[in-house]
Amino acid sequence: YLRLGQRDLPAVPAINERVRMGRRALIYTTFNIIFVAVLSVANLVSPLLTIPYALQWLETIWVNLKFHRDDIFLGLKM
Repeated sequence: YLRLGQRDLPAVPAINERVRMGRRALIYTTFNIIFVAVLSVANLVSPLLTIPYALQWLETIWVNLKFHRDDIFLGLKM
């Protein structure tokens, strides 16, 4: 989840830098899944509604933590 200002980075940042840049998205999606889960447990919304929010949360984690293809090629060049 890169913003426009982050797209001009010269190289793929280290994992801790990627987490720092995606921290806001991680916080928002974590809040969303917890909030929908609480509503679901209280029977205010369908339990099935947690599925798309869980997928969004997993995608956010995956995008922020995954190794990029450039990381692998950089390791092979060294």
